Amino acid sequence: MAFYPGQQVVCINTRFLPDARNDHLYMLQDGRIYTIRDVVDSPHYSTPSYGLRLEGVRMPACAITGMEQVWHPYRFRPCAKTDISIFADMLEKIPESADA
Repeated sequence: MAFYPGQQVVCINTRFLPDARNDHLYMLQDGRIYTIRDVVDSPHYSTPSYGLRLEGVRMPACAITGMEQVWHPYRFRPCAKTDISIFADMLEKIPESADA
C-alpha cells in the first residue's frame, strides 16, 4: 500500500505494535482522519520500510538522529473516496409530483 504527502488517511490502530515506538500513542485517535505531511524511509521498520508524518501531529525528535519520529503505516488506511454523482443521479430521477 503506497502512501503519499497530502493523502488523507484514517487511523485504524492505536494498539501496541512490537516493531514500533509506542511512547506517543496518546497522540492518535482511532477513526480520526489525518493528512500525511511526509513519507520517510525508516530502517527501524522491517516491513514496510517507511514511516509517516502527519499534519497537526508533531512527534518529538529522535534522541539518536535528531529528526522527528514517524508513525508506523500499519496504523492507517487511505480514506475511501466517495463519488457523490450517484446521489445526484438519484435526486434527478425523483418526479416532482412524488409525495414525500
